[in-house]
Amino acid sequence: EKFKINKKIFLSSGKYHIHLVKTLDKPKLWTTWDRGVPYLYNLKCKILNSAKERLDEESVRFGIREIKIDSKWNWYLNNERFFPRGTNFIPTQWLSEYDSKMISKDIHLLKKANINAVRVHAHINRQEFYDACDEAGILVWQDFPLQWSYEETDKFTKIFDRIAHFYLGYVEGGVILEIMICPH
Repeated sequence: EKFKINKKIFLSSGKYHIHLVKTLDKPKLWTTWDRGVPYLYNLKCKILNSAKERLDEESVRFGIREIKIDSKWNWYLNNERFFPRGTNFIPTQWLSEYDSKMISKDIHLLKKANINAVRVHAHINRQEFYDACDEAGILVWQDFPLQWSYEETDKFTKIFDRIAHFYLGYVEGGVILEIMICPH
């Protein structure tokens, strides 16, 4: 399914945040490998000047899904009961060594073990790992990486904003998250 949003916006120099919304009538939903096809969308955003020359471009691949956990800890994926079969995941002590070949091997082993969900414990993994899980239909439960203390800086806030989309229906350390977002 292809769709396009064209919108002319005239800006003077400076920093801007622009929100464009496109509603998909009947999106194909991402699901785990054992329930169907983990459908992913490709989004490309281009910024052109008045001469139609490209100034910047960003691409992202994403899935559309809804995850709920009720008060009895029943999980639902896309409004259907879901039974996560998973494990904690710390691939190696040194993430700088964790390359695409190792990621591919781990994804293969996870599926061979009939695992449809992983909990990334006590760290933030490489982006390639999250992309591979999306493509393979493996749900990621990302621990919130606030086991230690952090300074509230612009750099920390930017990193937090970048990883926030990994947090699904439940966040370890929810009180810490609430304090960080709503400082008193």
